[in-house]
Amino acid sequence: MSEAAAVQPRRSLIFTPGNRPDMFPKALRTGADIVTIDLEDAIAPQHKNEARDKTLALFATCRIPAALNASCASIRCAAPTASRI
Repeated sequence: MSEAAAVQPRRSLIFTPGNRPDMFPKALRTGADIVTIDLEDAIAPQHKNEARDKTLALFATCRIPAALNASCASIRCAAPTASRI
């Protein structure tokens, strides 16, 4: 396979807050190319620990069925050394 054939363009991206794991399956059903769990701007500072715990639990148990069109799931977070974590 050529390098050009291996590239898959990503056209759509959807974010869902990490403290709302109930929204992740809904986000997957949108057909977005990438579904991202947001642990940054979508989460108030006092809820970040809760969001991290829920996100880790979600990825530990979640399986993305091939029938859903999301080709990638990711987590958006700050660098471990960031002062706002």
